[in-house]
Amino acid sequence: MLLGCLAGPVLAQPGPPMPPMPPDQPGMSEGEGGEPGLGGPPGEPWKMQAPKRQFGEPGGGPGKFPPKPPFPKGPFGAPGGGGGGGGGAAGGAGGMAGPPPWFNPQIEDTILRTLKEHDPGRFEEVQRIRFEKPGAYFEVLKDALHDMEQLERLKDKDPDEFNRRQREKELHKKVMELVKEYRKQNDDKRKTEITSDVRKLLEEQFDVRQASREARIQRLEKELTLEKERLGKRKASKQLIIDTHFKDMVGENDLRW
Repeated sequence: MLLGCLAGPVLAQPGPPMPPMPPDQPGMSEGEGGEPGLGGPPGEPWKMQAPKRQFGEPGGGPGKFPPKPPFPKGPFGAPGGGGGGGGGAAGGAGGMAGPPPWFNPQIEDTILRTLKEHDPGRFEEVQRIRFEKPGAYFEVLKDALHDMEQLERLKDKDPDEFNRRQREKELHKKVMELVKEYRKQNDDKRKTEITSDVRKLLEEQFDVRQASREARIQRLEKELTLEKERLGKRKASKQLIIDTHFKDMVGENDLRW
């Protein structure tokens, strides 16, 4: 009953006006569009003209506003597109991820210059990843930055170990250069000289690495001695530690600082 009361006024309202019919053309009858006229060939079916879209017809037709220009290409590509992402978001397929918050060109330049000077092998690896696997570039750059920060802290905390690591990198660089020359060399005499030079460098590199291991063992032994002393003191003060902890738990320790 309620639906009938509501439907009555709605159905009684006039519907929207019909769109105007196109003017009569020769060959059109008074019947439906598309039927053969009395005095000519069959007429074309009548079609309603589609309204213009607010932002232009598909394919670049005119509209109220011109189409938005493409995003300009930057050093890392357009945000979210094939070239890359913006604000740290990953780009499209095959693109480089957008720069993370910690990144800026000055930091990148510092990392690359430091690697090129002190660790050429790693510098070449970073450059290779930059062009072959751009999506992983910022990650390897961050790893290099982390290692550089650790070396700076090591330089202040343990200068001897810092110097050993720097020397080991220098030796490794010289060894790799000689090995590359050896592989390209056709002169047997020169290959013999390179072999002798490489063995000397490897011996020094071994001694440097051995010194680092010995220093680490000494440090661990010192830490172990201190831990044993702490363990002995706690064992001797067992009852005092238990009583103090019990009073803390029940809220009866009035002698706390």
